[in-house]
Amino acid sequence: MVRELVVQSVIPFMENKVAIWNDQVASRRRGLSGRFMSMSRRWAGFGSSKSGSSGLGGGNTGNYDPSLGCYRPDTPEAILRKLADYAFMLRDWKLSTSTYDLIRADYGNDKAWKYHAGAHEMCAVSMLLNPLTSTAKNKLETIDQLIETACYSYLTRCSAAENALRCLTLSVELLMSRGGSAAESAARWAMRIM
Repeated sequence: MVRELVVQSVIPFMENKVAIWNDQVASRRRGLSGRFMSMSRRWAGFGSSKSGSSGLGGGNTGNYDPSLGCYRPDTPEAILRKLADYAFMLRDWKLSTSTYDLIRADYGNDKAWKYHAGAHEMCAVSMLLNPLTSTAKNKLETIDQLIETACYSYLTRCSAAENALRCLTLSVELLMSRGGSAAESAARWAMRIM
C-alpha cells in the first residue's frame, strides 16, 4: 500500500510541482530579465516587497522577515527552495544544484543566514551526489568553498554548531566515497571536525 501511494501519488505530485515551479519561477530567475531584477533589487531596492529605507531588517530589501526568521511560503525564495528540495528528493542532482546555486546569493543579500548556510550545504551535497560531477581540482575547490561558507554561516552568524557538525560529517562521508583527491579533502574536513 505504501509503495503504491508513493509511486502513484507522491512522486507524480512532486514531479508535477517541480515542472511547474521550474517553468514559472526558476526560469524567470535564470533569464536575463530575472538577473537584472535580482541585481536591481539588491542594489537599488526595486522589485521588493519592503523598502530598504524603511529601517526594517537593517537594509533588508527582500522577502525575508527577520522578526519571524523565515520567508513567507508564497515568496519566490521559498518556492525556489522547495523546488531545489523536491529535485533533490527525486534525485535530479543537476536541477537541485543549479537551483540551490540560484538562491544562495538571495539568502545572503537578505541576511537570512540559516537559509544561506543551508543552501550552500545542500548545493555541495548535490554536487557530491551527482555521479556526473568530476572530482577535478577546480570542482573540489568549488565544493570546499561551499562547505566552508556553510560552516562559517552556521558557526559565526547562526550559532548553530550542530548544523555545522552535520554539514561537515555528511561532506566528509561523501568526499570519501569519491576517493582520490576528494579523499584528501575529506581528511582535511575530518580534522576540522575534531
